[in-house]
Amino acid sequence: CYGGDWVQGKVGNYGLTFDGVDDHVIINNGSDIFATSKGTISMWMKPTFGSLSYPEIFTTADNSNNNTNTQLYLNSADSYKVTHLVRAGAAIGVNKAGGIPIENAWNHLAITSNGAISKIYLNGVDTTVAGGADDGDWFADAPGLDKMTIGSLIYNGAAAQLFYSGSIDEFAIWDVALTPAQINLLSTGSARADSITPPIADPGAWQPGKVDTYSLAFD
Repeated sequence: CYGGDWVQGKVGNYGLTFDGVDDHVIINNGSDIFATSKGTISMWMKPTFGSLSYPEIFTTADNSNNNTNTQLYLNSADSYKVTHLVRAGAAIGVNKAGGIPIENAWNHLAITSNGAISKIYLNGVDTTVAGGADDGDWFADAPGLDKMTIGSLIYNGAAAQLFYSGSIDEFAIWDVALTPAQINLLSTGSARADSITPPIADPGAWQPGKVDTYSLAFD
């Protein structure tokens, strides 16, 4: 974890705050995640837009290739809409926009893919904007991934960039597409992430002094 401070989270005592300058988290040993062809990414986020350019919420990348990566970011050129991108070489499998999170407030965000269609849920509502590429690509459709970060993008051998500002809590990844009903439980606070179908990135490790291979791995 490079920078980032522990703060009161949305659903517990431990969230992480990012300063938009250099704070980010590197997740190690993500081979199980990289092998999935469908799934869900879920988290609580409390963003600060400021004048940030394309702040990255969560990314994976081939660190030797600038054209193979997955990105979940806030599009500063489009009112900071949540945007999901999956790129495998010259082919862009997914490039979808969703809703605009409320600045300086907790928002629940979930991205799903069933292997054919991707969706972006904000506060329990499917906010996916029509148009844009979408063949349901997920991590396994971008071969060569070896870098995974929260709060920045690291790829092509370059230093971390495009930093996120704000807080994130209860980050989790599943290898199944959660249903709208399950996402509603998470977004209303009626269920914790680890009470739904067991995630492969366990939010139980989201606290100081507890290291989990597929969640927060501190360097």
